Amino acid sequence: MISRFPWLLCLLALTLFGQGERGTFNGTIADPSGAVIPGATVKALNLATNVETPVETTSAGVFRMPYLSPGTYRITASAPGFKTSVRDNVNLAVAQTLTDLGVGFRGLVTKRNLKRALDYCISRQPQSSRSR
Repeated sequence: MISRFPWLLCLLALTLFGQGERGTFNGTIADPSGAVIPGATVKALNLATNVETPVETTSAGVFRMPYLSPGTYRITASAPGFKTSVRDNVNLAVAQTLTDLGVGFRGLVTKRNLKRALDYCISRQPQSSRSR
């Protein structure tokens, strides 16, 4: 069977080799008190290629960015009412998974933006948890 379809064997080999040449960023975005921020935008910018990968945190404040090319990245996290958090020069190697990226909201929310931040967090909650 292999002698009939040598191109299939080559295609399979190329697919398998291509899987290991990527890396992953994961993490949790939280405010200074440790409360997670659902719906925050996290972006990874590859500084060599200028390719930006945006994701949104889950209801648990978790994000995952799989299949990234190895390289040096700028990671940013933003959400309404919070100052954007930036971490420069994050190096990602082949087949590496980085989880402690050091991004999160360290600065306190100003009084002016507090209502906006709270409204945003409340709007991200499922309806059943808002009525309690």
